[in-house]
Amino acid sequence: MVGGNIQSAQATDQPMTVISHRCNVDGSSYVENTALQCIRSVAHGHTFLDGDIRFTSTGVPYILHDSTLALFNCTQAISSVSTPTALSCLADNKQQGQTLFQFMLSVKAAGPNARVSLESKVNPTSTQWAAVNTALSDAGVSKSQVLWNGFDRATLAEADGEGFPLIGLACNCDMNPASEAAYIDVFVQSGATLDATTAAAYTAAGKDVATYDFDGSANYQTAEDRGVDYLYANTPDAAQTWVDSH
Repeated sequence: MVGGNIQSAQATDQPMTVISHRCNVDGSSYVENTALQCIRSVAHGHTFLDGDIRFTSTGVPYILHDSTLALFNCTQAISSVSTPTALSCLADNKQQGQTLFQFMLSVKAAGPNARVSLESKVNPTSTQWAAVNTALSDAGVSKSQVLWNGFDRATLAEADGEGFPLIGLACNCDMNPASEAAYIDVFVQSGATLDATTAAAYTAAGKDVATYDFDGSANYQTAEDRGVDYLYANTPDAAQTWVDSH
């Protein structure tokens, strides 16, 4: 599955790659995942952006972390509303959310070497996969620029079948590298959960390791000591400065 423009960090022996987690720049924010925040992240020089995918009732892929719009004083789940309703709720509250196409425009603006991590919060239907492919194509972003993260084998197998070259398992659970390594390229786990033994096991299996919610210089050092390849940072400015100096 490893291929395209994204090379395995294990293969290239590179320092940690910093990813702008939900397009945050200087800390987790209520405006994360918005078009404005992604534009800001790109303006700060970040070329590896991250977003969470959900779908409206009409199958439009949205960059939105939460399963419901309750955070925005909307009562419906994102999966039960049409795009105009979702846009109205989100625009009124000026908080999370943008279409996947809008998000891909930010990735495109980050330059030809830009990359993107997409985390599927659901197992897409064939229609939803088609909408994802259309959003990427219309924005001029290649699948070779994408790291696709999922929570279960079905989603990851489908992502592989859709032609995404780099597959990540995002899971805060005990996994078996010997079996999981057969169908993933990257193991993703929160900094609070990822221990040295687990990281070493996936590294030994030839897989990359990623972590998130692990900001601060002490945590950066711990991540480096554990052989982390991808660091999803809520403070990517600080994280990149630390990586560049070590």
